[in-house]
Amino acid sequence: MRVLNKRYLTFFVFFLIAGILLAYSLNMKADKAFIFYAILGAGALVYFLAKRKILIPLMLAALCLGNILFIGQMYTDFSKIRPHTEYTITGRVCDYPDKSNPNAQYTLADVEISDGSEDTAFSKRVLLRTPDHSFEYGDIVTFRSAVYIPEGETMPGAFNNRLYLASRGIGFSAYSDTAQKTGYRFMPYGIFVRAREALESNIEKTHSPGTATIAKAMFLGIKNEIPEEITASFSSTGIAHILAISGLHIGIIALLLNFLLKKTRMKRNARFILNISLLILYLSVTGFPVSVVRAGLMASFLLIGRWKFAQRDSLVFLSAAMLAILIADPVQLFMPGFLLSFGTVFGILCLYNPLRRIFQNKKTESLHPAGEMLCVSVSASAASYPMTAYYFNNIALIAPLANFIAVPAATFIVLFTGLSALITFISVSAGKMIAAVSESFIKFVVISNGLISRSGWGSEAIYRFPVWIGISVFAAIFVASDYFMAKIRIKAIIIAALFGAAALFAALPGINDNLTVTFLDVGYGEALHIAYKDENILVTNATESAAYNVNSYSERNGINYDLLVLTESGRTHYDGALRILKSGAFRGEAVLAAASDDIAETCRDMEIRMREAGKYDKLYNKDGLEITVLNTSYNAISLLVSFRSENVCLLSGHSAKRSEGMVEKAAVLRVASEGNKTSLNPEILRQISPRYAVISVNDNPYGLPDSGTMDLLSEEGIEVFRTDKNYSVIMTVDENNEITMRPMVNED
Repeated sequence: MRVLNKRYLTFFVFFLIAGILLAYSLNMKADKAFIFYAILGAGALVYFLAKRKILIPLMLAALCLGNILFIGQMYTDFSKIRPHTEYTITGRVCDYPDKSNPNAQYTLADVEISDGSEDTAFSKRVLLRTPDHSFEYGDIVTFRSAVYIPEGETMPGAFNNRLYLASRGIGFSAYSDTAQKTGYRFMPYGIFVRAREALESNIEKTHSPGTATIAKAMFLGIKNEIPEEITASFSSTGIAHILAISGLHIGIIALLLNFLLKKTRMKRNARFILNISLLILYLSVTGFPVSVVRAGLMASFLLIGRWKFAQRDSLVFLSAAMLAILIADPVQLFMPGFLLSFGTVFGILCLYNPLRRIFQNKKTESLHPAGEMLCVSVSASAASYPMTAYYFNNIALIAPLANFIAVPAATFIVLFTGLSALITFISVSAGKMIAAVSESFIKFVVISNGLISRSGWGSEAIYRFPVWIGISVFAAIFVASDYFMAKIRIKAIIIAALFGAAALFAALPGINDNLTVTFLDVGYGEALHIAYKDENILVTNATESAAYNVNSYSERNGINYDLLVLTESGRTHYDGALRILKSGAFRGEAVLAAASDDIAETCRDMEIRMREAGKYDKLYNKDGLEITVLNTSYNAISLLVSFRSENVCLLSGHSAKRSEGMVEKAAVLRVASEGNKTSLNPEILRQISPRYAVISVNDNPYGLPDSGTMDLLSEEGIEVFRTDKNYSVIMTVDENNEITMRPMVNED
């Protein structure tokens, strides 16, 4: 019995995505990819010659294509650029400037980088941040700045800056407070830039300041001016999508254009061509942001389907839109906006009809428009839940109701904002009269959503949401759809099995019995997070950089610490510790290398226990996990972490000359002092006898870690992980005390 129709384009897109994911997960470089292509190509050729069937080779071709496209977009040629070196950089402003913050952001194209003796054309764009707000589209800008290669995901849950910049075609970002305009180049697209500026000005003339920011976001995509409290409120109820131009807004405009064009009695072909052309014109005025292009492509393919194809398979047209975007920009696959847009549309396509059959009148097969809207809202929300849990650490349980209220209002906001902006070119008074409608709906949405968000039961915080649960949810959504052609009983069994397996796996005993030690990449400084069962321990020297990154890591992952160990004393370290304590991510005991009056006072105010570390103190001793102080001299602490009676990690806080009393055998050594030349000596290293060494070091111009330290570790056959190369490193100790080291990035 067939349960799936042959949708070759959808299958092609599936394998294209698999190729992109493979390249990302394996951090594949061109040389590895060549071997991969050769093996796949040979296999595909053998299969084709033997079976004379093209489907399998076509799918393998899609796999290779996804691989090639992702590697190509992520690659930036820095071969002629020395990191940390200051260059003169020149480029043309090629996008709408973002001037909403003290440091304006300009995307520069046609970039040239000069070291004073040679000019080098840079193949990608550059993102410039500068306090100068005077530059406009087409301006040639010259500035001095050091070049830093962008970093990826440096800590679990951290923002992946390298991936984000790659999605915009940007090679690196730079800062300069001395940037100067050195010329101007006219570009035809500047006409659309001026048009958007004029429409923006008209919206500001006809709307109050409080509503203009939302009106501009919903009609022109200018969302960086919306107050943070509004954004947070809309996010908590699952309707943040209406604050940016999305499929909803493009759909409203496409339906309005189609309705108006029908009234002209224009021929069908001409009507559809004009409709798509006007959509492209609208996209041009908004500046072709990724979210708008994505929505425009989806709307265009669906329009083409209605125009040219008698049998309209929406899933195929959705696949076509996804294919077009991923071929042009494969990194979009990892952007939350891309996944939310396509995921929610996928949810609507899969769940709308089954839900409609449940609620419709059984005799007439009709459903009230409010019921139709509720089916759409529930379908979209069900598909969005896994993605909001993974990317934004919350599930808006109230989203179906909030969308039920907000989406119809958004229709009127977009419609009347657009009309008022256009009419204002003729008459400001008439524009204000029309804008009064959109203002009323904006105020209604803001007030009603504020009441919902403050109810306390609208949103549920979820941290470290597993990807496999999200995949299970989408598999269940697909099985429930009409695309999966099986009997209802079989569908119910499969869906129950999917959710049952997910629940069983999550509830398995012992799943949290592993010890996890995460050596965090915090830049200049040291920090590690020890997690065991439901306990969280932070060990850090709390430099300014360490404190900032620890707080960011804790917030993104929803971590509250039961024990804070400050491994160094001094004003800088105390200030960093105070920032961590006051961040709200702490609930237990603080242990310091040396006492501090400021920290003591803060601990008293927060009702936190504080004590000074003593030699051989057991800072933690519970359920087989022990943390022991080995040395407290020279205003620093060295620690030994033992798990089930075995020494698994030694955290050195001292140079080799100051390490008396701290030598214990351990499987993992955290090398002190960024691996400088005094951090180790051969005798102590042989006594510790580690299998692995971790060096917390930032990308620096001082040559750290020292080459002598690295040579010594290499001579002893110790595998080394560095946070400047591998980013954060995660050590896992299982129930058999087997140790696994997993870096965020594997460097070749």
